[in-house]
Amino acid sequence: DKLRRRGGLVKASVEGDGDGNERRKPFFRNFTLGSSEVIIRPVVEDDAIDLYRTIMRCRNELRQTDPTFGDNVSNLGSVMTGVEENVKNMQDGRALPLVIVVNGTVAGEVGLICIDKENSIGYIGYWLATQFQGYGIMTESVRSLISIAFEDLGLQHVDITTRQSNSASQAIAKRLGFQRQLEIVDGLRSVTDRLTGGLLPLGNIKYNIFTLSSPNASSEAADRRLPYFFQREMKKIMAVDEEKTTFSARI
Repeated sequence: DKLRRRGGLVKASVEGDGDGNERRKPFFRNFTLGSSEVIIRPVVEDDAIDLYRTIMRCRNELRQTDPTFGDNVSNLGSVMTGVEENVKNMQDGRALPLVIVVNGTVAGEVGLICIDKENSIGYIGYWLATQFQGYGIMTESVRSLISIAFEDLGLQHVDITTRQSNSASQAIAKRLGFQRQLEIVDGLRSVTDRLTGGLLPLGNIKYNIFTLSSPNASSEAADRRLPYFFQREMKKIMAVDEEKTTFSARI
């Protein structure tokens, strides 16, 4: 078996309480895959340089499955700003950004990019440098995030949204027991052509939404998700002048 779980926690994932007792740090998880020691932990501002280097090293490869990957990364300063925003969102309880550290190297990110406390749903996002793919690291990282969402945060549901063309990401969701709930068609998305001032259609882009619910969930995920999901997208449309997106959905 490629995955070898340890009975205890590595030191990076535990802390003392002052009385000689150890307890798990909030939002930390760890696991071992073959010869790889993997730690999932909250992002800190000092991660910016390592994240920037990793993104720049693998951006072209990752764009093969997500053409927009790294679009918001123009230089180190943009990553530092993004990390600062992520830390603030984490402190405010609006998101939970975590880094994936493999044998001491920052290899990617996994986290709840949005936490809807009212409806008890966390929206999962993740990416992993290509050199670390194919070993089950992301599957186990998402599994760890699910544990954090249900056990540490008390959420009832988690969602993963993937492009239909991204079979690897969909495989992770299915492997972890997520159920496909919706297909979202981004059919009218367009961006401003800065040369002509016109609008360039990006074409029909299809996404699948996968949901996993806690065994203790008191309501169906669909009842909780849809009002918030579309409200969030409508706010995005109204807030951005240069980019307009219309979503249609079908069960």
